[in-house]
Amino acid sequence: MKKIINSLPILIDDLSYGCLCVDEYGDILYANKMLCQMLEYKKEEILYKKIWKIDESINNVDELNEKFIEITNEPNSSIILKYKKKSGDVMLSKCLPTLYIDKNDKNLYLLIIKNIENIYSDRNILLNKDLEKYIQLGEMIEDILHQWKTPISLILTTTSGIKLKNELDSLSDEDYMLCIEYIEKSAKYLNSVINTFKCFFNNKNEKENFLMEEIFNNASFLLSSKLKNSNIELVMENYNKSIFSYKQLFIQIVLILMNNSIDAIDNTNNEKNYIFIDSFVEENKFYFLIKDNAGGINNEYLKKIFDYKFTTKGDKASGIGLYMIKTILNREFRNSSITCKNKNFIYKNKELRGLEFLISFDL
Repeated sequence: MKKIINSLPILIDDLSYGCLCVDEYGDILYANKMLCQMLEYKKEEILYKKIWKIDESINNVDELNEKFIEITNEPNSSIILKYKKKSGDVMLSKCLPTLYIDKNDKNLYLLIIKNIENIYSDRNILLNKDLEKYIQLGEMIEDILHQWKTPISLILTTTSGIKLKNELDSLSDEDYMLCIEYIEKSAKYLNSVINTFKCFFNNKNEKENFLMEEIFNNASFLLSSKLKNSNIELVMENYNKSIFSYKQLFIQIVLILMNNSIDAIDNTNNEKNYIFIDSFVEENKFYFLIKDNAGGINNEYLKKIFDYKFTTKGDKASGIGLYMIKTILNREFRNSSITCKNKNFIYKNKELRGLEFLISFDL
């Protein structure tokens, strides 16, 4: 456990979101620079104190475990909490908790914390000329935090694996380098999510040449644990295409669509699960296609699927992802479009059915 906590500063200390690690007894084991700055504490003033020193919604150990175990069992879950600053002021925050269980069956909670008090309390924002950007920022916070959840879980799982193998004296150089690669890629992705949205709101995106293979490989790497847990085979075709476009924005689009398919597949009882990805270029126009075998949705929902907050998954989803894709495409990609339809098709002599998304834009 100590090795895991000691590795956190290297990975997330300089992130622009607050990060807090708490054990099942309520002791604060780690707080990054941003959280200390947000709450006006020095790091030594907050470490190993009880979380209810700073969290008004929790009063004891029972409340701590009841609240966070319940929320971490729900996909896309986040909660609004009130954190107490050193000055006594209250900071309204959106919190995304991730549950990690160590080898001694003890719970560790890693909390990603975003200060949203200004978004909710500053009514004068409605007079700001950048109203559209502020609205979109508020809408996208949940999705950004959700995209952080997978790589952070991967970092914790990987560091735990290193610790266990080292204690058993079975950590080979190959295993060590593989774990370092996983941690490095995950940490870079955490940073890229923030940079992508920072560029999106500042209108400073720049086009670059990249291979679709790189996009697909990065996406499948970051979602590898979810694909494995859901027994999903990823089938990629025509992935050696090179295009000149907005790389960071496009990988966000691919990740959202793949996550959407994974969530849909998790609600099925298929003998075998698939996600199919294809891309091609025709007459200087790029096409990207993704489909699954999750059975599709009711046709009446197809016209609403890109609407803000529309979801077919109940309280388990935010309804932001597809809306965000359409917003990004309309704003940043020239002559772009995205369509969705139920699709029946044949694969390996079996008839399958699922949702098919087709994206196109000018290169």
